[in-house]
Amino acid sequence: MESVKVGIGAFNDLAKSHEAHVKEIERLQEELDKLNKLKLVDQNGELLLECRIGDKYHQLLLEIGLNTILEKVLFEYESGGDFLEYVENRPMQEWENK
Repeated sequence: MESVKVGIGAFNDLAKSHEAHVKEIERLQEELDKLNKLKLVDQNGELLLECRIGDKYHQLLLEIGLNTILEKVLFEYESGGDFLEYVENRPMQEWENK
């Protein structure tokens, strides 16, 4: 039969176990915080914007990106072209000067 700790020994074991759990939770929270960050960098690796997934800046990036894609698709459709061919074969400046 196992001996059961009581008193100060049991309390110390519980405190050590609790401390280990708290450290693991803190480590996991730090890892989650890193995963929830979105960094936008230029071609040289220079940081342009850093935001958290779901914040207002992230939402704006998604909205602007989707609007830009829709505009390009509509532009190509109205011009009688193929959007995917357009993206692969034409420089971006050509569309921006539409």
